[in-house]
Amino acid sequence: MKSYISLCLLILGGSLLLVKCSCGIGHLCSNPIPEISFLNFDSSRLKAVIIKEYINDGKYDHLTDSKVYSNALLPGPDTLQLYENSLVADGFSDYMITVPAVNKTWYLKGISFHPVHNKQASQCTSGMSWYLNDTLHQLPANIAGSSLPASIDIYR
Repeated sequence: MKSYISLCLLILGGSLLLVKCSCGIGHLCSNPIPEISFLNFDSSRLKAVIIKEYINDGKYDHLTDSKVYSNALLPGPDTLQLYENSLVADGFSDYMITVPAVNKTWYLKGISFHPVHNKQASQCTSGMSWYLNDTLHQLPANIAGSSLPASIDIYR
């Protein structure tokens, strides 16, 4: 009898977790896609953009990856293409973003998603928040939409 109660509690707890994660029964919610956009930059300044990726803890002490992006027509063999002055990021890392041509570095951390279930429309949308240089930015769910790019704007 004791194991039956434990099993029922385990199933109930797991069900509640699934409902919370899926933003309602039968309504999986996809998150917006974080997109780092460089605004007000002269295109010659974006020939090199260095992105260092860190564990998502806000400390910037455990480097996991480093990439160089360029808006040049033919970037070098170890350089990724920067399309329309933007690049896609994931929501599971912190970033140090450096543009050497302007001698400036930005710190992006704490990207998180906030699902909201709209019962009338039977859909789930997700907002997003992040810190850029320790300033909180938020994108509400009704603007972000699901699976749409969410612009993280970097101004010169």
